[in-house]
Amino acid sequence: MVENKTAVMSKICKQWEAAAAKGNAEAQYKLGQAYWDGWNVPFPDGQVAVELWKKGASAGHGKSMFKLVSLLNTIQSALPQKQKHNLYNTAISLLEDQVALGKKADPEALTHLATLYFDKNNKEYDVGKARKLRKTA
Repeated sequence: MVENKTAVMSKICKQWEAAAAKGNAEAQYKLGQAYWDGWNVPFPDGQVAVELWKKGASAGHGKSMFKLVSLLNTIQSALPQKQKHNLYNTAISLLEDQVALGKKADPEALTHLATLYFDKNNKEYDVGKARKLRKTA
């Protein structure tokens, strides 16, 4: 008997919840996406999604870091300048922590940081750093 999509997604979300609770960064990322999009969760909840992505990003998870930076770029016009500045600095800091890991750094995180350095609209604009990171990644 083939399970329907909802039942399968329910099982997957429960697995992600269990793994995320144990600190699995990939599960935190995926569960965050589920909450963001409303996949088999009681209701879409951006706040829960962001908290899960922050946990994943703090653990060095590149996709979580990128989600936070992407979200910041999407909503930055709606944020007060101080809050925007704080979020941006947090995202940059998490991504730069990966650079300090050298060869153990997450290539995705390095690529995302390079993208930020290439963006002329960001105060961290630095083509030299961006090119170096792209070569490293």
